Amino acid sequence: MPKRKADAVIESTPKLPSLRDQVAGRIRQSNYISDDGFVASVSCSHCAESGEDCVMDRSRRYSKCASCTRAGRSCKREFHTGVEWDLLSRAESKLSADIERSESELDLLEPELGELQDRLAALHQQVLDKQKQYQATMSRQRRLRKQMAFLKQKGFKMSEHDAELAGCIPCSRSPAVGGYC
Repeated sequence: MPKRKADAVIESTPKLPSLRDQVAGRIRQSNYISDDGFVASVSCSHCAESGEDCVMDRSRRYSKCASCTRAGRSCKREFHTGVEWDLLSRAESKLSADIERSESELDLLEPELGELQDRLAALHQQVLDKQKQYQATMSRQRRLRKQMAFLKQKGFKMSEHDAELAGCIPCSRSPAVGGYC
């Protein structure tokens, strides 16, 4: 029991956390933000100056970035100006128009491309047919040339044979005229 009334008041008031506890709490918060957070597209002024990644809490539980939380400083962000938003809007509009234009070009080109592909397929089939016809003609020509060579060789052998017979048997008529000996 306190002896004095002032001692009772001091004992009943909650103690403020020590500086060491505050630093440890900030470090825990900073680690949580770093582990579960995301890199902000626009860095706060401290992270921009130090060149660090400005990591924000994904759950939005903490409003400061990890670096500012760890250091115990305020986290100041410069929001984009109206001019920047206008530039972004114009760029989006231009890209949307370009996309629409390219889609209409594609709509015009697709039927033409399909028609050309059909014509190409027909031409390809014609090429295949002509190649088959060419191969068949080449085969026939080779066969005919072999037959011609065979007939010439047969004719040469026949003339040799007739010459031998003509040398052996005297004949008044030549075999070319159709005479027999």
